[in-house]
Amino acid sequence: MTVGVSSKQSAVGALMHEDARPETKASHTAPTMESVARPAARLPRVLALAAGVAVVGSCAVAALELLALQLFFPKESAGGGLPARYLLAALGRIAITHLIVWLPALAFVSVAYWPVARRREAPRPLAFLCAAFTLLCGSLVAVADLDLAKKLSYEFAAPALVAMPFVAALVYVAAAWASRRAHAALGWGAVGLAALALGVSGAAFARSPLFDPGAFRISTAAALHDARHDRPNVLWVVLDTVRADHLTCYGAAADATPFLAEFAGQALVFDRAIADGMWTIPSHASMFTGRAAREHGMGARALKLDARFPTVAGLLRKAGYETALFSNNPLVSERTGLSDGFAEHLIVYDWITSVRFSLEQLSLRLGLTPRLPWLDYDRGAALTNDLVAHWLDRRRAPAPSFVFVNYMEAHLPYSAPRQYRRRVMTAEQVDRSYDLRLKEYGNIVQWLGIDGNVDGCDFLFAGDVEILRRQYAATVCYVDDRVRELIELYERRGLLDRTLVVITADHGEYLDDHGMWSHHMLTYQDLIWVPMLLRPPGGVAACRVAEAVQLSDLHHTVLAAALGAEAATSARVDADGESGAARVPADGGRNLLALPANAAAEEPSIAIAECYGPGPRDAPRLAQKHDPAIRHRAAAQTAAIDWPLKYLESSDGLRELFDLEADPGETTNLAFSRAVDARRLANVISAWRAATPEYQPTDDSGPEDEDMLRTLRALGYVGDHP
Repeated sequence: MTVGVSSKQSAVGALMHEDARPETKASHTAPTMESVARPAARLPRVLALAAGVAVVGSCAVAALELLALQLFFPKESAGGGLPARYLLAALGRIAITHLIVWLPALAFVSVAYWPVARRREAPRPLAFLCAAFTLLCGSLVAVADLDLAKKLSYEFAAPALVAMPFVAALVYVAAAWASRRAHAALGWGAVGLAALALGVSGAAFARSPLFDPGAFRISTAAALHDARHDRPNVLWVVLDTVRADHLTCYGAAADATPFLAEFAGQALVFDRAIADGMWTIPSHASMFTGRAAREHGMGARALKLDARFPTVAGLLRKAGYETALFSNNPLVSERTGLSDGFAEHLIVYDWITSVRFSLEQLSLRLGLTPRLPWLDYDRGAALTNDLVAHWLDRRRAPAPSFVFVNYMEAHLPYSAPRQYRRRVMTAEQVDRSYDLRLKEYGNIVQWLGIDGNVDGCDFLFAGDVEILRRQYAATVCYVDDRVRELIELYERRGLLDRTLVVITADHGEYLDDHGMWSHHMLTYQDLIWVPMLLRPPGGVAACRVAEAVQLSDLHHTVLAAALGAEAATSARVDADGESGAARVPADGGRNLLALPANAAAEEPSIAIAECYGPGPRDAPRLAQKHDPAIRHRAAAQTAAIDWPLKYLESSDGLRELFDLEADPGETTNLAFSRAVDARRLANVISAWRAATPEYQPTDDSGPEDEDMLRTLRALGYVGDHP
């Protein structure tokens, strides 16, 4: 018995004093991971193990998060989808961010654990570190991912947090068992493989738009595969939510949008372009079909475009064009039918959403000013331009192309990278702007887009209002740079002088004007006056068009430029006949490119804009308000613009008339003092309604589409209130 005890003490002493231990037969056996980790529990060894656990754990968590995101967030794509290099880059982005967090965290844990481990007879630092990583990372990731998935509530978070210590205990037991039996080389081999995966994905990440969206620029060197053809290409760019008065060529400061100011020097600039609707769905539907919102019904009686209405993309594709859509807005997609006619469409918003992850969401929730450039994201503009470049470079068919691009940075929550915020804000304002994303008042999209418009924005500090306005200006400045990059992409590939370029917006933004934010209600100029620049192939001498035009005029304009006026009219008439559409204009539509030549011979046109009012979830809340100005926001409204007069007819009985030259802010109602003008424009609206059939759905709308509701809620078009 004494001999047995003595032998045991000798073995422990040998483990605690490895360097002085004579070689024995056991020393020649293959070392296990535990035997390598155990001697004297030396701090350098423990730190090395911590680094290995951090590398392997970060890669494993990144892979699991990315897989879950790809399964959880649906992505719409056709004709190729997102290249695999972006998924590899996304993996590197998530893994590197986790490694940056967990490497120092586990190092700290190791230092705290070392005094305990060195006093233990058989320390198991590997098992301890694996369990610590599981507990710390698992708890944080579970909460952040629930928040990301809009499921952060007691019923979901409590079970996850309660289960985490048990999971960590299981990991401890499993790691201890494996480390006693596995060859040490296998463990370090796993670390090597994880490090290799981290290096490969990290290299792809560093070269991708995901690394630093604000600084990323696409490669300008590319082979030209676009064969010569008689018909022009079409590049149609929508600056989602960009007000006309925030562009330099419409009166903003010289450094607001310098490129678009330069571009205006070789384009037609329409000074009085009016959106047919006041949010994404009706405006895009009017652009694509050439019809008023009343006629196609989108955004009111329908949330998916009726196949009876042929689109520009469908008609051009039928005529032999290669068609591709790159949309940062999920509502310009297959969900709404607005991608119909495009042979390829990538909804970049969905892809950007599908690679968001826990630590990114945590930085938003805590209002951290991002020092890592990839946590200071845009809404997809950098990725969009890269995708367009690759699409152009892989084309081989000798056919003209129609490319549609939607940039969404100016939409709430006003996503401008840090370097663009610095252009228009002080350092303190920049830091504060990141607090406003989610930390200070809650979800900015909801509290500005819905709650602020319904309940008022008295909770906003005056300084925050100015910061939000400047943040919006920063997004417009950023988009200006992205448009520059896109136009240069066409120019350096030899395409620009054979391309019709359309640059416009679908609607504006209130920015606290008229006491409102976002773009959900009524038809004030802040919302319906949009920029519109047309550059025909080869360019044109700078020309400004004063006549009122509408987004719906772009339908025939693009078709006429691409196919010729007669062919465009015939295509529209034939398509309408096949689809049983409600109305075919006698001339097929209005060609805006011909306006400068014959504007003097035409009667000035009157533009019509429509608002169907807020959704059924928010209208009842507005109707209960005592303030008549807020209650009025629940009204549907039709506006007629006969420059400089603007007449508004609302469903609640209010009639307004404004002189836009004398009163651009629309603050003085002239409906009574200039009753003759008000009556004349009221008759114009009545005649327009009589001539424009109202959309009638072909079948019952059925139950609400949950995916569509989630999308509308994420963009601030639908409140969280039942």
